[in-house]
Amino acid sequence: IFCHKVILAGMCDYFHRMFLTGLFESGRQEVIMQEISAATGLLLTDYLYTGQIEITTLNVQDLLAASDMLLLGDLKQKVEGFLCSHIEPKKCVSI
Repeated sequence: IFCHKVILAGMCDYFHRMFLTGLFESGRQEVIMQEISAATGLLLTDYLYTGQIEITTLNVQDLLAASDMLLLGDLKQKVEGFLCSHIEPKKCVSI
Protein backbone atom coordinates (compact mmCIF):
# COMPACT_ATOMS: atom_id res chain seq x y z
CA ILE A 1 0.00 0.00 0.00
CA PHE A 2 1.61 3.23 -1.10
CA CYS A 3 1.20 6.11 1.33
CA HIS A 4 3.00 9.08 2.83
CA LYS A 5 4.92 8.72 6.10
CA VAL A 6 3.98 12.27 7.08
CA ILE A 7 0.26 11.46 6.77
CA LEU A 8 0.60 8.23 8.75
CA ALA A 9 2.71 9.91 11.45
CA GLY A 10 0.36 12.88 11.65
CA MET A 11 -2.76 10.78 12.05
CA CYS A 12 -1.55 7.81 14.08
CA ASP A 13 0.49 7.69 17.30
CA TYR A 14 1.89 4.29 16.38
CA PHE A 15 3.38 5.57 13.12
CA HIS A 16 4.40 8.85 14.73
CA ARG A 17 6.53 6.94 17.20
CA MET A 18 7.80 4.58 14.51
CA PHE A 19 8.92 7.24 12.06
CA LEU A 20 10.01 10.06 14.36
CA THR A 21 11.92 8.32 17.13
CA GLY A 22 14.71 6.75 15.12
CA LEU A 23 13.32 3.24 14.93
CA PHE A 24 14.58 0.95 12.17
CA GLU A 25 11.51 1.65 10.01
CA SER A 26 12.06 5.41 10.03
CA GLY A 27 14.75 5.10 7.38
CA ARG A 28 13.05 2.50 5.22
CA GLN A 29 10.82 2.96 2.21
CA GLU A 30 8.77 -0.10 3.11
CA VAL A 31 7.21 -1.21 6.38
CA ILE A 32 5.86 -4.74 6.71
CA MET A 33 2.92 -5.13 9.06
CA GLN A 34 2.40 -8.87 9.41
CA GLU A 35 -0.26 -8.48 12.10
CA ILE A 36 -2.69 -6.71 9.75
CA SER A 37 -4.27 -8.26 6.65
CA ALA A 38 -4.04 -6.48 3.31
CA ALA A 39 -7.79 -5.78 3.29
CA THR A 40 -7.67 -4.25 6.77
CA GLY A 41 -4.54 -2.30 5.82
CA LEU A 42 -6.37 -0.75 2.87
CA LEU A 43 -9.30 0.23 5.08
CA LEU A 44 -6.98 1.77 7.67
CA THR A 45 -4.97 3.68 5.08
CA ASP A 46 -8.17 5.15 3.63
CA TYR A 47 -9.30 6.01 7.17
CA LEU A 48 -6.03 7.79 7.97
CA TYR A 49 -6.31 9.84 4.76
CA THR A 50 -10.05 10.60 4.86
CA GLY A 51 -11.32 10.01 8.39
CA GLN A 52 -14.02 7.75 6.90
CA ILE A 53 -14.34 3.99 7.25
CA GLU A 54 -17.03 1.42 6.62
CA ILE A 55 -17.36 -0.93 9.55
CA THR A 56 -19.16 -4.16 8.78
CA THR A 57 -19.79 -7.44 10.55
CA LEU A 58 -17.10 -8.96 8.30
CA ASN A 59 -14.31 -6.52 9.22
CA VAL A 60 -15.21 -5.39 12.73
CA GLN A 61 -13.01 -7.82 14.69
CA ASP A 62 -9.96 -7.15 12.49
CA LEU A 63 -10.53 -3.41 12.82
CA LEU A 64 -10.81 -3.70 16.58
CA ALA A 65 -7.48 -5.51 16.86
CA ALA A 66 -5.75 -3.16 14.39
CA SER A 67 -7.10 0.03 15.97
CA ASP A 68 -5.89 -1.18 19.36
CA MET A 69 -2.45 -2.08 18.01
CA LEU A 70 -2.06 1.20 16.11
CA LEU A 71 -3.29 3.34 19.02
CA LEU A 72 -6.23 4.70 17.02
CA GLY A 73 -8.52 5.57 19.93
CA ASP A 74 -11.23 7.30 17.89
CA LEU A 75 -11.52 4.39 15.49
CA LYS A 76 -11.51 1.90 18.36
CA GLN A 77 -14.47 3.74 19.92
CA LYS A 78 -16.36 3.60 16.60
CA VAL A 79 -15.65 -0.12 16.30
CA GLU A 80 -16.72 -0.77 19.89
CA GLY A 81 -19.93 1.19 19.29
CA PHE A 82 -20.63 -0.89 16.19
CA LEU A 83 -20.03 -4.10 18.15
CA CYS A 84 -22.35 -3.00 20.96
CA SER A 85 -25.13 -2.14 18.53
CA HIS A 86 -24.80 -5.44 16.62
CA ILE A 87 -24.22 -7.92 19.42
CA GLU A 88 -26.48 -10.94 19.62
CA PRO A 89 -26.70 -13.49 22.44
CA LYS A 90 -25.39 -16.31 20.23
CA LYS A 91 -22.30 -14.29 19.21
CA CYS A 92 -21.42 -12.54 22.45
CA VAL A 93 -19.12 -15.25 23.79
CA SER A 94 -16.89 -15.34 20.69
CA ILE A 95 -16.64 -11.55 20.63
